[in-house]
Amino acid sequence: MARTTAERPPPADSPAAAKAVLRRETLARLKAMSEVDRRDASARIQEALFRLPAFRNARGVHCFFNLPIEVRTAPIFQACAERGIPTYVPVQIPAENRLGVARWSPGNSLAPGPLNIPEPPPEGREWVRDWSAIDLVVVPGVAFDRRGGRLGHGKGYYDRFLAELSQAKEWNRSPGGSTRGVEFVAAAFQAQLVPQVPMEDRDVPVHWVLTESGDFSGYPR
Repeated sequence: MARTTAERPPPADSPAAAKAVLRRETLARLKAMSEVDRRDASARIQEALFRLPAFRNARGVHCFFNLPIEVRTAPIFQACAERGIPTYVPVQIPAENRLGVARWSPGNSLAPGPLNIPEPPPEGREWVRDWSAIDLVVVPGVAFDRRGGRLGHGKGYYDRFLAELSQAKEWNRSPGGSTRGVEFVAAAFQAQLVPQVPMEDRDVPVHWVLTESGDFSGYPR
């Protein structure tokens, strides 16, 4: 049976094809990490995050729930709770091909989402429509480069969310500049750091990339 247009693979020299190769290679390195290495590296990355002024001064932190191969994020939520920083989490809305935002704190309920990623259950979910208090987003991804380039899992949910959040923060900026901007911080293992991520116009880079080696990098504001 002939492939339909939607089923045809991208041209070999296209950014999409380069991303697919990079995604496959990086995921293989992540899966090869031992649990001990993941735990120890996660602890160093968490400490690097906690030292950032953007974290210490945040009025609200948006953070993801980690997959088994990703940097552990439970201690980030706990640290925010201890500091009295409200935390926000992504909620997948597949019908609209985007992420919504909900309030969540350690100890509150969680349930598997559409892709089996934990999220607040529909009953009692506290949706957040006003994102102006989110000053920092801890961003997941597959691969990153030192200029802040980010490669996700291919659905584009986070790129759309980060672009929408940036725009919302700009809309909420008062004439006197009292409303702060937002910082995007990648929490990633050294195995996820690559020489260059192929970036397209719709891709949103991050301001900082934190790895267990202590590398801080990002794109200009």
